[in-house]
Amino acid sequence: VSQSRYFHCFRNRVPLSPEQQQWLSQHNSIRVGVMAAWHPVEFVDEDGQFKGVTQDVLQLLNRRLGTNLTPVPYQSWQELVKDFAEAKLDVVANMADNPARREVAIFSENFWPFQWAIVGNSQAVSINSLQDLAGQVVALEKDYDIVPLLQQKYPQIRLQLTDNFQESMQLLADGKVRYIIDSYRDWE
Repeated sequence: VSQSRYFHCFRNRVPLSPEQQQWLSQHNSIRVGVMAAWHPVEFVDEDGQFKGVTQDVLQLLNRRLGTNLTPVPYQSWQELVKDFAEAKLDVVANMADNPARREVAIFSENFWPFQWAIVGNSQAVSINSLQDLAGQVVALEKDYDIVPLLQQKYPQIRLQLTDNFQESMQLLADGKVRYIIDSYRDWE
């Protein structure tokens, strides 16, 4: 690997400001809120072990920072956010930035934006724009940041808000919704 590559200097440690180093030295264990069933990003496997991309990143950061970033899995996003607001968690691994959340959190740069997908049942027609969903019942997880945007910009879409991807899929399978909007990672 070339010595001039950008990440070469971060291979063994992450450069931190003196203030950041001091904060880390005062926190032996850092509780990180994660989701227990958000495959492949973060999940608890059949053996009860936390796995996924987030775990890989946490392990890498622990090595490079000399920290103990400890994942705390949640079944409910609402419960995770509540515990974070009540300081029962120090960090949330994957939370989108929005004005309301800025009241209780400081955000890093967005480093892995998700693509969105629209999937329909066998009677679905091709969708070329969100306007094509006018009048259709569409399942969407209630905690996604795009919910308020869709409600505001596309009020003619009849959103059926769900707790999780599995619930959205069941509604689609049962014919109770015509489409699902979800992050592309769920369809991979």
